[in-house]
Amino acid sequence: MGAPRTAGAGVYIWQDVIAELAYAARFRPDVYQTALLSGTQRVGGTGSAVLVQGFCELSSVAGPLAFAAELVSDWTMVVNRLRHASPALKLLGWVTVRRDSHGLLHDSEQFVHRTLFNLPHQLTVVLDPVHEKIGVWGADPQGFLVNLGFNLVVPQHDITQAGVP
Repeated sequence: MGAPRTAGAGVYIWQDVIAELAYAARFRPDVYQTALLSGTQRVGGTGSAVLVQGFCELSSVAGPLAFAAELVSDWTMVVNRLRHASPALKLLGWVTVRRDSHGLLHDSEQFVHRTLFNLPHQLTVVLDPVHEKIGVWGADPQGFLVNLGFNLVVPQHDITQAGVP
């Protein structure tokens, strides 16, 4: 599968990643769910582009602080699992699925972002399955958490490699 071409600086998320997250969020009975985002970062003349290409382990937790505690206690294992699964991809941030959030960050989610996902390219995606809202949050150049918005992209599949039925 080939990577989609990106127009320049910004956040780009593969369509299937959003579709899978939204489906799982909507039809799982868990109230609060989290996942880790993986992908690539490109820095060029127009700025930094972050391409979210996957996620791992959408799971139920008691809340954002419980997620942070689990992540800190198992950080080495988490990083090693990501490297093993996709050596070319890096940890880009996390997803929080919270009903009735309207895509907005809660104080405890801001704490998790500032503590564990505070590199300039790292994101927090807030997904609200009830109101079908998505917020993509990251730090601006001054370090303030802002809603960045995102571009939805469709990966280009190389049909010459897929075979012919």
